[in-house]
Amino acid sequence: MKKIVIIILFLFVGRLSAINPDSLFNVANNKKDYKEKVDLYLDLLDEIYLSDSIYSCVIDSLNSYTEYIENDTTLAKIYFNIGSYQNFVGNYDSSRTYLIKAIEIYSKQNDTLMLAATWGEKGNSFCYEGIYDKCLECFLKSLDYTEQLNSTNYLAVVLNNIGNVYYFMNDYQSALTYFQRSFNIYSKDSSDYGIALSGNNIGSIYLQKENLDSAYYYFTLSLKHALKIDYIDQLAETNSNLAQVFTKKKNFSRAEVYAKKAIVYTKKMQTDYGLAKAYWAYSEILLQMNKLVEAKKYADSTIMISEKGGFLQFMQDGYFTAFKIDSLQGNLSAALKYYILYSNIKDSIINEESSKQIANLQSVYELKQSEKENELLKVKQAKQDEVIKKQRIITAFASIAIILVIIILFIVLRLNRIQKKYNNELVLKNNEINLQKEEITTQNEALIIKNNKIEEQSKQLNHFLTRMRHSVSYAQRIQNAVLSDLSHFEKFFSEYFLIYLPKDVVSGDFYFFVELDENKKLIAVGDSTGHGVPGALMSILNMSILREIVRVNKNYTAAEMLQIARKYVIDALSKESNKNILRDGMDIGLLICDSKEKKINYAGANRPLICFRKDELEIIKGDKQPVAEYIIKKDFSDNYLYYENSLIMYLFSDGYYDQMSEVQLRKFYFSNFKKLLKDIYNLPMKKQKEILLQKLEEHKGSRILTDDITVLGLKI
Repeated sequence: MKKIVIIILFLFVGRLSAINPDSLFNVANNKKDYKEKVDLYLDLLDEIYLSDSIYSCVIDSLNSYTEYIENDTTLAKIYFNIGSYQNFVGNYDSSRTYLIKAIEIYSKQNDTLMLAATWGEKGNSFCYEGIYDKCLECFLKSLDYTEQLNSTNYLAVVLNNIGNVYYFMNDYQSALTYFQRSFNIYSKDSSDYGIALSGNNIGSIYLQKENLDSAYYYFTLSLKHALKIDYIDQLAETNSNLAQVFTKKKNFSRAEVYAKKAIVYTKKMQTDYGLAKAYWAYSEILLQMNKLVEAKKYADSTIMISEKGGFLQFMQDGYFTAFKIDSLQGNLSAALKYYILYSNIKDSIINEESSKQIANLQSVYELKQSEKENELLKVKQAKQDEVIKKQRIITAFASIAIILVIIILFIVLRLNRIQKKYNNELVLKNNEINLQKEEITTQNEALIIKNNKIEEQSKQLNHFLTRMRHSVSYAQRIQNAVLSDLSHFEKFFSEYFLIYLPKDVVSGDFYFFVELDENKKLIAVGDSTGHGVPGALMSILNMSILREIVRVNKNYTAAEMLQIARKYVIDALSKESNKNILRDGMDIGLLICDSKEKKINYAGANRPLICFRKDELEIIKGDKQPVAEYIIKKDFSDNYLYYENSLIMYLFSDGYYDQMSEVQLRKFYFSNFKKLLKDIYNLPMKKQKEILLQKLEEHKGSRILTDDITVLGLKI
């Protein structure tokens, strides 16, 4: 989909191509009167494009004179041009600052044309940043002013841009409605430019809906009209879309031809946005053709250009393509990194709040349109009533005059005229009733259309929720497969219990068991950063790291394993520049149980070990640092505990005692958790688990889990 561009069709009648821009710039600079300079600078902007190298010099010169200019019309035009240029170079906050100043002046002057253009340009700035609710708000205001103008071309542009916003929000049905309205206007005016633009956009909707034949029809129509006028931007866009059509049809040879054409046209455009899209489309085709090395090269180029330009949509597409390529090549660490980036940016593009805001904006717009129509009907009805009133007065005076003059001679004629008067009134009443019936029918049809639209949106939402549930369910099966088999605990310990309660189906907590040799067993309970799907991904990464450490050397102490694990975690996430991700890792309690020497070797990262030996409570505190990047990193400490007969130990995450209560909104607290274990440690492990779950349920009531919960009890 093309970037949204408001085209000011009426601001400048033509371009004086005979004048050299550099010469005009030099003439302006040599003027001593700043007012003459400003007028020449503004004339020069009419002669050059935003991409011209001299454009920035003119903008800087105009900006330096704004404080001296007293003419509001000139000042507003300068603010508009500076705002448009700041949009072009990606300074969106600065752009909006100048455009708001222009809007204030144009509002005072009631300049409908420039209000429509300036609100549209402000909407552009939000669209380029992916803030679609504010973008739509600006475009609807632009549409309100545009409908007051007598210009179908400009109306078509605004309708097309609103359709683009809905496209970016994945509301394809609403997008198609606006694109079709724009297309109808352009077709009526036989505009090659407009048919190429809107035809491509309609084809994009059908491409998303997998209606490939309709998509191909509109794309080829767009291509035909774009070639007529050598419309480079649209030639690049449409060739890229045709490449996607043939990719979906598995006709990769034709897809590759169109993709290469798109890249050639995009390089002529010299726009990073178009180049990012063309490279991504080509990388997808190469991926389908199993040319993974070449596909990765174009995917990396897409990511680099998109990150530089802040193009969220193609950042997301590039990350997901790179994830698929690295997965197929077996680069699992890199694939995981790209999947996390893809998930984060996908969540940031659209959320429930912005969707509600956009729905509200659309409702407000439709309400305003309805109010306008009702107001017009009221005015029309008032005029009709006035006409009828005057007609009645004239008829009455005529009747009285006739009665006075020929009251006797023409009594029959008088009666006929009275009867005719009543018949006319009856006809008018019947016409009014028929008009009301038509209005009611029209309103009923509008309600049916709205109801159908709501039903379609509900189906789309249900489909999305079903896909999300399936994805999370599949993630749960993957995580359960990675977690250690509970049969190991039954085999090597006289008694044990496990409480494992994910907050959001999948969990950032995990439990881990490895048999080092016939006498030594490694047991751990970890709390990865986050919960839900991000936490689950971190838990899988952390368990993979522990397995790799044991595979390399089974004779490490518990502290040495945490040292090595921290290095692996930092290395795995070091390619990511986000500081929050660099601090990701885990809190963990890890012990090595030696049944021959009756010795426990324990090391903890922000996690303690609670144990009961000879009926005495002992707490072995871990180090106050995570297995992750940290402000002051120090070596982890080994702790040793010897036992003679029996020993009861508890490993746990902080989820149990951090759980909030239903009524007072208070945590359970570690002190209460420790006291509860002291009260029940001598009971059978199965009974201990029942009591812990019962106390948790009593504490939280109907409140949802605050965090993932894991408690592992072991008896030796």
